[in-house]
Amino acid sequence: MTDSEDPRIRNGYVLYLGNIEPRKNLIELVRAFSDPQVVSLGLPLVIAGKPAWNANAIMFEIRRAKNVIYLGFVDDAKRTTLLKNASLFVFPSLYEGFGFPVLEALSVGTPTLTSRRGSLAEVAGPARALEDLDADAIASGIIATLYDKDYRESVRTDGPKWAMKFRWEDSASRHVEVYRRILGS
Repeated sequence: MTDSEDPRIRNGYVLYLGNIEPRKNLIELVRAFSDPQVVSLGLPLVIAGKPAWNANAIMFEIRRAKNVIYLGFVDDAKRTTLLKNASLFVFPSLYEGFGFPVLEALSVGTPTLTSRRGSLAEVAGPARALEDLDADAIASGIIATLYDKDYRESVRTDGPKWAMKFRWEDSASRHVEVYRRILGS
């Protein structure tokens, strides 16, 4: 079943995609969806990902939330469809070593709202930055981003251009260069 066939998310949604663990700040994201202004948008939060470490409290919050849809792990095809069709991708991480989901969302031109913690400061490019990482700030960021038509239109072209800067081939060749310098060859 594609997301367009799922009646719970037929009319648009906000998406989080990634592991379910404390450093992803999902409890605050879920709580942001109880903000009256966010509720009035009529868009559910769709969470796709598998529970990782210390996920019990997060899963409890997800299950009890009224306008949160938990899909669990999704395959690559479903992942891409979810990213392409999301009204907004939100990634309020407390720390990231790289931030692939942000680049994946940008690569398909999806409006993206994220923290700038860890590597996200360098990776997130044209994504909108969260002012803070509590539920109120996340709610404000969601509302502001969804109402910013100019941003939503610009990221459709700026996002894919930005994501092209992070190609596996480039990364591999840079690693080979470093290894050669270290080995003196």
